[in-house]
Amino acid sequence: MPYSQTESVQGAIMTGMFIVFEGGEGSGKSGKSKFVVENLVSEGIDALWTREPGGSPYAEIIRAVILDQSHGKHADAETLFGLFWAARRDHLLKTVIPAIERGAIVISDRFDGSTYAYQIVGQEQAQLKKLFWVMREHYVGKYAPQHYIFCDLEPSIGIARAKGRVEQTTHFDEREIEFHERVREGYWEFFSTGRIPHTIMDASLPFEEAKQKSLELVRRLAHV
Repeated sequence: MPYSQTESVQGAIMTGMFIVFEGGEGSGKSGKSKFVVENLVSEGIDALWTREPGGSPYAEIIRAVILDQSHGKHADAETLFGLFWAARRDHLLKTVIPAIERGAIVISDRFDGSTYAYQIVGQEQAQLKKLFWVMREHYVGKYAPQHYIFCDLEPSIGIARAKGRVEQTTHFDEREIEFHERVREGYWEFFSTGRIPHTIMDASLPFEEAKQKSLELVRRLAHV
């Protein structure tokens, strides 16, 4: 059953599967993750697509604050760091935990790897590294994703792709190329800690091929 605002996520037992797609701008993680869920659902498998920031009604409100072009783009990294964790807490309590408790395969477009890559390394805030792992243990605990799929791509290619998207770009898309290069370095650092189960996917592959590889990988991970 869903947890109340005062209950911890750390003492619960995961029964479903929690998989995250991570990557920089234009890496195709959103399209690949949606493709996976659509295919699983079409076969009658209980699967849920969600995203960060957002993924629950309140977290979507926080998402709008984070991505606000008037004020969010001028917020410092520590302000954004706090907002992302607040949104993540609500996302876990209202969406992720209920789904995995019923045995669903939860696929999230971004999670805490993005916070590490963007707010800590991308925005050059090394003082947040120790706090990140404390926050992760406190807020995520036993609900840490069982596997991450890192869609790795050269930033210049990703940014060119992002600018060609139909949907509006965010203030993260619009930052200088050096920022996106640091973000990529941040992901590699996050996945090199030895704490994070992951697969690195070449996001420069043709999109249809990458989608099929993503589906095959998730099937293997979830045994479906």
